[in-house]
Amino acid sequence: MAMIMKKPVNELLKQVDAFTESAFKGNPAKVCFLEEEHERNDSWLQSLAAEFHLPMTCFLIPITGSDLINPPCFFL
Repeated sequence: MAMIMKKPVNELLKQVDAFTESAFKGNPAKVCFLEEEHERNDSWLQSLAAEFHLPMTCFLIPITGSDLINPPCFFL
């Protein structure tokens, strides 16, 4: 039975090498830039992270009020 997603995933996803200064070393991690502060519960975030099969996933949510003078800031 297929699960129907109620919340579409229109997010920017990047994979990074954490805890290293060299490419292809360290621990792989997924960074998810969430578009807005949509109501996402812990279960939804954990399910999304499980899809990546990586040891670490980070979710970033933009803080409103960023402009050209103030660089973008994110909640982690």
